[in-house]
Amino acid sequence: MFVGTVPRTDFVEGLIELTPQKYIKTNEKMETNVPGILAAGDVRDKFLRQVVTASGDGAIAAVAAEKYIESEENWRKNVLHEAQPVLVAFWSPVQSESLDLITKLETLDNSNFKLVKVDAYKNPLLAERYQVKEIPAIIRFDAGKLSRRYNSIDEIDL
Repeated sequence: MFVGTVPRTDFVEGLIELTPQKYIKTNEKMETNVPGILAAGDVRDKFLRQVVTASGDGAIAAVAAEKYIESEENWRKNVLHEAQPVLVAFWSPVQSESLDLITKLETLDNSNFKLVKVDAYKNPLLAERYQVKEIPAIIRFDAGKLSRRYNSIDEIDL
């Protein structure tokens, strides 16, 4: 008998993406197609199903879940629940245009707004959630709601 050869995934059917054989589709971070839902072990669609690989999956899923929760809590605290206007700069540390933008934003008088920097490489879900197609990008939030997208730092009117 081979335990784990028949995945018990009925409880997530219709919620997340499954293969025709009912295994859960994930990426290398154990993330499913639904943000915040991860899967590990032999229910995943993968090449090898053994205790040792399931253990590795569990470790990856635990770290990915921790980072997801931390990112979401940070986002709520610093952007969605912030009383004053928030400028969110989506940037990349390997892009000189991004570094220049961050430097310029940090020199602005920020008495009327809060600046939140989001590394789009480390936080692709946030960039995707707000349809950030190009990096760098600047988005303004007022009372937790997206209120404006800026094409350049010169457009900022705080």
